[in-house]
Amino acid sequence: MKGLACNRTVCLGHPDQRSVEVICSRCKGTRCTLVRPSSADVPAGWICRRCTVALAGGNVLDPVASPARVEALRKARASQSYRLGRAQKTPAMVDRPARRPVPR
Repeated sequence: MKGLACNRTVCLGHPDQRSVEVICSRCKGTRCTLVRPSSADVPAGWICRRCTVALAGGNVLDPVASPARVEALRKARASQSYRLGRAQKTPAMVDRPARRPVPR
């Protein structure tokens, strides 16, 4: 138990672990995880819990968008921006008359 000594009398020792930042190989999200022992390398090919549940068919929103979902979002954004007047180069509210000052 070399190196586990602490100045506090009630301390039972510190575990041989460290916290590292890892990147999910599927969704490219950043997470922190514990590595035991602390001399071990950072895990390669690590998959986060959310991606693991999504791949298993669990009840979770998949963080990686499928091609069909990307296409549906593109169409929805295009139709929404057209309805809001963003399809033109000018703002949608240009033709609105100016407000009259409030009498005091």
